[in-house]
Order: sequence, then structure tokens, then C-alpha cells
Amino acid sequence: MAPRQAVRAAAVETLAQLVLITGAVLLVIGLQSAPGVVERTFAVLAFAAGVSATILLAVGAYMSGSDTARRIAEGVGLYVGTVLLLRTVGAGERGMWAVFGSLAVLGVIALLVLAVRGSSTRDRTVAVVFGLAVLAAAAAAVGTLVAPGLVLPAPVVRTVDLVAWSGVGAAAVLLLAAGVGGGGPLMRRIALGFVTLAIAHAIRFVARDGGTSGAAVSALVLAAVAMFLVAAVPFLLATARTVSRQGAELERLQRMLDAPEPAGQAGTAVATVLRELAVVHSGGLLAVDVDVDGEPRVAAPPAVLADVLTHLLADCATNTPGGRVRIRALSRGRHVRIEVADDGPGLTPDSMAVLLRRGQEGGTPDGPGAGLARSADIVGRHQGTFTVRYGDHGCTAVLDLPASDCAAPVPTVVV
Repeated sequence: MAPRQAVRAAAVETLAQLVLITGAVLLVIGLQSAPGVVERTFAVLAFAAGVSATILLAVGAYMSGSDTARRIAEGVGLYVGTVLLLRTVGAGERGMWAVFGSLAVLGVIALLVLAVRGSSTRDRTVAVVFGLAVLAAAAAAVGTLVAPGLVLPAPVVRTVDLVAWSGVGAAAVLLLAAGVGGGGPLMRRIALGFVTLAIAHAIRFVARDGGTSGAAVSALVLAAVAMFLVAAVPFLLATARTVSRQGAELERLQRMLDAPEPAGQAGTAVATVLRELAVVHSGGLLAVDVDVDGEPRVAAPPAVLADVLTHLLADCATNTPGGRVRIRALSRGRHVRIEVADDGPGLTPDSMAVLLRRGQEGGTPDGPGAGLARSADIVGRHQGTFTVRYGDHGCTAVLDLPASDCAAPVPTVVV
């Protein structure tokens, strides 16, 4: 999605969030005759909607294989399973449970930051923060169960709550910026939900009088969770459509790869393979553009070229869900150059070396670096070269394979 289109989409989604807030506020006004019922009713509705959103996000993340979607689903699930659950049972303001909820929110922050940063060796620090937050929350829960009457000083509880929800607001803004910058509608909508939650808790922190402020907080929380549903339903539907369409396109691609080349034509037509793969991988999780200069043909079999590019596109879908990938191919004398460029978070030289080494050493079957390492290995075995250009924004894999009329290896240094 172009930057201008992404900004327009974000504006529409922000308007949708305001509409949800307005509807929730009007519902609060309509229920003011029963003030004691409003907060409890809204808490139950928000919890039910939150559980539904978590399930839909988790299923969509599993089907898509996206690490970013998985982390978003985990962040929403952690919030729903701690803060909303405590609010529903009326324990969020008592004893150590208040601290437990705030500490769990620190884990939510870590997951949102991980979703923004994508798969990267820089995740380690954030992952440690997430682990510590979960351990601290577990300790608070155990402390509450062992000593139900234990109560921390009010200033301590308020400080932890303020820090936690300020962090959520900051992480949500980062997620929103990433969504506008190419991360896709899932990021933007989830970010709007968490921004609304941060505002709700800011109101709760400032106005401790209950009554009207309590009803307003309940309305904002319900509107935020409704936005989670607005994000989850289209994401799951788009993923299901993409998976279904990819199954049919994969069968067609396989038939194309298995078919013999027409008589009189040597090598593999690069344009045909690239365009078929673009159809297979384009969808809700990735947009693939193909630009082929002329009619380049490589000496490698069609299945080999498709295998290399499939690994690269799978890496792009995992690291930059909702992003855009540009594939360019052109003849360069005795070889054919293919460039696969994404608009993801980019890499540093150190992280690039670690990812490649991790992939070459096995690592996880579909973990970070696996696609790059496998592609480099396949290209090398077919007399080609594989290099990566990287920086703060985006990453470009460059494949140089012998042309169909050239059996000699591609020079090691390609300009």
C-alpha cells in the first residue's frame, strides 16, 4: 500500500474508533439510571469480545505463519486474560491483583514492541523484559493467593499502573506508525485499540472518583476491544482467502514447473516463474510486484528457481506482514540478475551475519535466517552467487544465475 493510501486508511480507521467510542458513550448515558450495573455489564461485554478477538487473531496468525500477527495475538490475549479478566470478576482494584494486572501489561508492551521490530537479533532485550514482566506478574499472583490481605502502599500501586499504561500508549503509537508505514491494517487497528485503552487508564488514574469517570473508562475499554474485533475479523477472512487461493495457485505452479519446456527453448523463462509466484504469495499478508526486463532465461530448472524465491518470499511474509516486495529481473551478459527487495525494518551487518549463520546451522525449520541461508545454498549449488544489501529500511536479496546459454559459473564478484 502506498504511503498516501496508508495514511488515508489510518484516518478512516481512526474515525471508526471514534464512532465505536461514541456508541459506547451513548450506551453509558442510556444506562445511567443503573450506575452500579454499567461498569459490570461493560466489563463482561468487553471480556467476551476480547476472548473472541484473541481466538480469531490466534487462528489467523497460525494460518498465516506470521510472527508479527502471532505477537499481536499474544499481546491482546495477555491483556484480555489478565486485566480484563480481573476487571470482569471485580478483583482488579484489590490487594496485589492490581499490581499483577499492571505487571502483566508490561508483558503486553514487550509483545507490541516485538511486533513492530519483526524478527531480528535485537529482540533479545525486549524478550528478556517480557520474561521478567511475566515472572513478576506470576509472583504478584502467588503473593495474593498466599496472603490475600497483603496490600502495597497506594503510591506504589499507582506508580506501577502509570508506568505500565504509559508504556502501552508509547508502544501503541510505534505500532500505529509501523502500520501506516507499510505494516498493514492489522497493525493500525490493534494500535488504535491500545491507544484507546491507554487513554481510558489515564482517565482512571487522574479521576479516582468513580461515577461518571468510571462509566467513561468502561465505555472506552469496550470501544477499544471492539476495535480488536474490527481488526481480527477481516484479518482472519483475508488470511483464509489467501490460503485458499494459494492452494489453487500452487497446484497450477506445480503443473507449470513439471511441464517440459517447449521444443527449441533452452533454460527457464524467468518471467513466467516470477509472475506465477507473485500470484501465489500476494494477498492479505504480502503485496508482490514483478518487473522483468526483456525475456531472460536461466540455466537452472524451473523448480530450482521457484524454490529459491519461495524461501525468500516466505521470509518476507514472516518478517514484514502486510508489506510490499518488489522482484526485478534482467539479463546481464552471461548471467541473469534477480533482486528481491522488501520494505521491512532492515538489518545491520551483525544481525545479517547471525541470521545467515543460524540458518546454515539448522536453527528452527522456519526461523529467522532460514530462507536466506537456504536460498544462498541453492544458488551456490547451481553456479550462481547470492548477496544481500541491507540497511535501516528494507533488505534486498540479489541472485545472479548463469544464463541459459552459459554453463560457466557466475563470477564471484558481481558489480
